[in-house]
Amino acid sequence: MPVGIVTWIVSKTDKRYEISFVNLDTYYSFPNVDYTNNHFSYSPDGGGIWYHILIPEDSYDIENINRVIQQKIKQNGHAANVTKRNTNTLNAVSSCA
Repeated sequence: MPVGIVTWIVSKTDKRYEISFVNLDTYYSFPNVDYTNNHFSYSPDGGGIWYHILIPEDSYDIENINRVIQQKIKQNGHAANVTKRNTNTLNAVSSCA
């Protein structure tokens, strides 16, 4: 697993700092989608009819899970899903186009 720091970070001892991961790639990953959270429901007509998708168990990043959801929505004959991510807040928002 490659890790690199371009320059050393010098911190002041009288300040408090926090740090978080934005991305972590590992060879042996645990699935972040499993049978407890693999259900995705959407309504292309504003709530009249709901379609349900089962997402296969795997370890996904936002782009990959978006790709799987888009593929399954297209298989149902509907417009693709759009996912916008915010790496600052670590949130993702999905909407049907």
